[in-house]
Amino acid sequence: MQRGLARLDAAAAARGHRGERRQLRGKSMALTAAQKKLFAEPDGKIVWDAYMRKREADIAAIEAAQLANFGPDTPLDQLLDPAIMQRNAIPALFRHDARTRTLAILKWRGADALPAIDRLLDVDDRRACADDMRLLKAIHSEAAVERLFNYLSRLEARDALADHARRWPLHILRRLLALKPNRTQPAAELILQLLQENPDWSAALDEVCDTAEKSVLQALRQPREKVEDAAADELPAVLRRPPWRHRADLPAVPELSLTTLSTPARFHWERWGDEGPGRLDPERHYYKGDYATLVDYDIARLADRLPSGAAGWDLQRKTLWLLGVRPEGFDRILAQQAVDADSFQSAPERASGAGPRLLAHLTPALAASILDHVPSGRWIFYSWSSELPQLAYWLGDRMLTSLRRWMPQISRQHLRLVQCIEWEGLVADLAQSYCRNRWMREGAFAWLRRYDHVAARVLIPLALGPAGALRDTARRTVRDLAATDSRAAVERAAADYGEAAQAALQALLAIAPEQVLPDLLPTINRKLVLGLLPRLLLRGSGRAIALEQLPDVLMASMLSTPDEPHPGLLQIQQAVTHESFARFGRALLDWWETNDAPGKERWMFTVQGLVGNDETARVLAGRARHWRAALNRVRAYDALEMLGRIGSDGALMQIQGFVVQQRFADLSQRAERLMQEIADARGLTPEELADRSVPDLGLDEAGTLTLDFGPRQFRVRFNGLLEPELRDAAGRMLKSLPKPNGADDAVAAKAAGELFKDLKKQVKSLSGLQLKRLEAAMCAQRRWSGEDFDRLLRRHPLLRHPVQRLVWGAFDAGDALLATFRVVEDLSLADAQDTPVALPEAARIGIVHPLRLPSSALGGFGQIFADYEILQPFEQLARKTYLLEPAQRDGSELPGWHGRRVTVASLLGLEQRGWRREVGDGGMITGLIKPLDDGLSAFLDITPLGDGWFVAQPADVKLVHEIARAGIGRSRQEAIAARPTLAVLDEITVSELQRDLDLMAWFVD
Repeated sequence: MQRGLARLDAAAAARGHRGERRQLRGKSMALTAAQKKLFAEPDGKIVWDAYMRKREADIAAIEAAQLANFGPDTPLDQLLDPAIMQRNAIPALFRHDARTRTLAILKWRGADALPAIDRLLDVDDRRACADDMRLLKAIHSEAAVERLFNYLSRLEARDALADHARRWPLHILRRLLALKPNRTQPAAELILQLLQENPDWSAALDEVCDTAEKSVLQALRQPREKVEDAAADELPAVLRRPPWRHRADLPAVPELSLTTLSTPARFHWERWGDEGPGRLDPERHYYKGDYATLVDYDIARLADRLPSGAAGWDLQRKTLWLLGVRPEGFDRILAQQAVDADSFQSAPERASGAGPRLLAHLTPALAASILDHVPSGRWIFYSWSSELPQLAYWLGDRMLTSLRRWMPQISRQHLRLVQCIEWEGLVADLAQSYCRNRWMREGAFAWLRRYDHVAARVLIPLALGPAGALRDTARRTVRDLAATDSRAAVERAAADYGEAAQAALQALLAIAPEQVLPDLLPTINRKLVLGLLPRLLLRGSGRAIALEQLPDVLMASMLSTPDEPHPGLLQIQQAVTHESFARFGRALLDWWETNDAPGKERWMFTVQGLVGNDETARVLAGRARHWRAALNRVRAYDALEMLGRIGSDGALMQIQGFVVQQRFADLSQRAERLMQEIADARGLTPEELADRSVPDLGLDEAGTLTLDFGPRQFRVRFNGLLEPELRDAAGRMLKSLPKPNGADDAVAAKAAGELFKDLKKQVKSLSGLQLKRLEAAMCAQRRWSGEDFDRLLRRHPLLRHPVQRLVWGAFDAGDALLATFRVVEDLSLADAQDTPVALPEAARIGIVHPLRLPSSALGGFGQIFADYEILQPFEQLARKTYLLEPAQRDGSELPGWHGRRVTVASLLGLEQRGWRREVGDGGMITGLIKPLDDGLSAFLDITPLGDGWFVAQPADVKLVHEIARAGIGRSRQEAIAARPTLAVLDEITVSELQRDLDLMAWFVD
């Protein structure tokens, strides 16, 4: 405290403000004890936290070793020697890591341990950094604080400084202000975070800041965007009177204490299909040699471990022994057909691994008793295994007492089984899955609706019972069931509990959707600085939702799920502009990632699917690729799902980009399924959906965009490669948009600059994709109706540019070529003689592959394109083609490729042409595969000549492989005799496969 006042004196004296110095000292001396804490400063103490105290036993062990070169009496320079931190530097300390050794130095030498802590922090491991930062935070000295400022870009350092600010508020805040940060820097966010958490600090901070610090603080306090706040009557109802702020006024549902009414279980194996799961076969899939049963096989293998008298055992006794039952209890167990927990001993190791299948040798009663009492963990019923359904099919009701023991969590793989079981013991878990597991939601709700009366009899006591997460789940599930044709079943179940339950149910169902709240509301992360978020602009007026209302916007977002947005969020979406809400959402996503993606704030990630736009889709697509490359598959898959939820043309285009990319096969497959689902919902094929998902980018009918500076205008158009070309009013090509001059409209020029910047970003992500789609359409001989060709291609503001640089054909219903043409710049059609042409009625339109082009048309169009200097967006007229001799088409392999050598660099090039890597044992890439039509694929099998190419390692482009096979088939394991011949493929498909391989760079011996 006194040092803080002394610093104030010195600062005031340095500025020559003696009156100010006396004023500040007078005010400070009159402060309360709580207020005096504001002026506290580091006192040089070492404060050990719980994590560090857990290591004290290890430090004591080091001290007990009494080492000459590492102990309390060792000279400081020797303790700080970097070599000491090496694990093998001192054999006696091998089991103690560098952090423990540094903690020992910290205990012995206090703040002098800082150099050792610095070495610990010089790592990239985020988890290790978090633990190491604790050591630095424990030292309450100026030097330690200074080091924290050096690591300000790290989240762990900012968290440590925030903790220190609660000890020494003004000291830390002024140190941060001294950095003169702008709003985008970590120090600025930390200042605003601390002042948002502690508004009572602001007055004292204003008093002690010097002029420079006040200037920085004033700049940081300025609104992010200078927009007028909206009046209260302009806001949506949910923000004028948020239900979560007025819970006392919400309709109340009576709380009842009801005892769940039991319902007999029933099995419905007809829903399994065919004849049910089948018989539990104890001999299936296992090797048993010449023995009659697997039991005999295992007994023979374990003969040396059998107890005396085992020679006379029958099949049941042998089975019991293999299952771990004590031999001395055999007679009693077989007589009673039951076991208890004391009946078991350690099970012998079975050679066959048949496990619970051996139960089939026992009676159903004894098998069920063993399932009830066998020690936990002895068996694992995998969700994909057939054993659990077969046991349930065999044992029926006897299985129910142990079913949840062996199926503790219901997964998607279990849904086929549980759909056959009408049982109250499944209701609560399936309701939880419906509310919380997006992968289980559909299947769980299908079960709840199918067995709605059983479900309602379990859920109603929970929904009307005491507060808690289970009540929230039950209430939501009951309301959703009542919103379907299951309402009558829900009401009948309530009637079973009496009139009070019926009245309470009606009260529950009468609550408006926006008034349904969980018993425990989520809380906003205190580190989220509301003032740094983009403003939410109202439609029409352009005014912004005030900062004071942002917590309510965030609450509506937190209460939303990807499948079910909160009604309040829908109100806000209708009130604000889509663009401002999308920017607001992206700012939340940035904050979430910057703060190490906390699980409690995952809603900031998932809300992107509800509020995002095309720019959000572009951002999510880029991050999905990054996350997948970092092996964060779940997050990448979720990002892909959110693109589907955004559903805009730009989002669908990004999904299509994942379909055609070849680096990550799992993303490609998921994207393909997602496109198929969206296409099915819209009554289209995936190709038709992709056609309709190409954004126009705001271009006019001529495919151009005008950038208006007021007195000056600039025009953007595109070449055949979909690259933007910028020209001035005189038609001169410009490399970049010029800076505004004094005569330009500053506001219009800024808007034009932002528009051009956004246009270039969008074109960068879609140009390559659209050109690949057109090339793939040529190779796959895809056809469009005349109407779709005219609307989606010829007159599309963006695609018209590459369309005008290709040769098109009109085909009849049998795919015979009727005419060839090109699209002229004025959108008219011309033939190979450059004369106008009219298309036959009902003709199908497609890009003509050169193998289908007559030689006269090939030469004529080639001459026209050369004369007009028309560059094609991909090889068409000059495309190299390949034709096989009839005898060569009788085999399954492409001729001429076996034994040729190629580098990994060339193999990577195949991925740009639709081939995917195939990974074998140990993660080594054994070949590439390209899917074809009718379940066929092209295979390229490779053998390394030296080191192998492994999927988990960066590709060494110089590694050389030899081609073992280049051919087609249905699977890599397919027998040679069963492989189809190349004759099943059309000439264009074979030619394109040959071209793919020929484009690689070969190494010839």
